[in-house]
Amino acid sequence: HRFQPQNPLSGAQQFVAKDPQEDDDLKLCSHTMMLPTRGQLEGRMIVTAYEHGLDNVTEEAVTAVVYAVENHLKDILTSVISRRKAYRLRDGHFKYAFGSNVNPQPYLKNSVVAYNNLIECPPSSAAPSAGQSLAPPPAPDDAEQQAALLLACSGDTLPASLPPVNMYDLFEALQV
Repeated sequence: HRFQPQNPLSGAQQFVAKDPQEDDDLKLCSHTMMLPTRGQLEGRMIVTAYEHGLDNVTEEAVTAVVYAVENHLKDILTSVISRRKAYRLRDGHFKYAFGSNVNPQPYLKNSVVAYNNLIECPPSSAAPSAGQSLAPPPAPDDAEQQAALLLACSGDTLPASLPPVNMYDLFEALQV
C-alpha cells in the first residue's frame, strides 16, 4: 500500500467570513436592550464554563444568576429613583413611598405629631426575642387612614415634575 496524501478539509463546507454588521442572527442584550432569556443566560454560562475547563452548568447555578441579575437591577433602579425623589424608611433600611412629598407643616398643630407617629411594620424600636413573634402589619384601613391624615397635614403645593430618568442620573447613582 502506498500512502496517498489527502486534504482533510476537502469534504468540509467552505468557510465564508461575514461582516458582523450583516449578521442578524446574533441578538445580544446590548442590541435588543432586553434582559437575556433563561436559555440565553444558560448558554452563555455553558460557554464560559467550557472556557474555564468545566463540563457543565447546573440549573441551580442558572437560577442563582437569574436572581442575582434581578436583585442587582432592582438595587440600581432603587438607587436612581431614591436620588431623585423623597422616600421613607421602614426598619431603618427598607425604602418605600418614593415620590411622597409629605413633609409636616409647622403651622398645623397635628402635622408634626402625625408625621412622627407613623405606624411602622414591624416597629423598629423593639426587636422581638426568640419566643416572641413580629407584630402584624397594620390593617389596610388603618394604613389608608394614616396616609390620608399625612396627606391632609402636608403642604398644599405639589412638587414640580421631574424630567425623565436619563443616563446622567444612572451615572450619578452608580458613582455612589
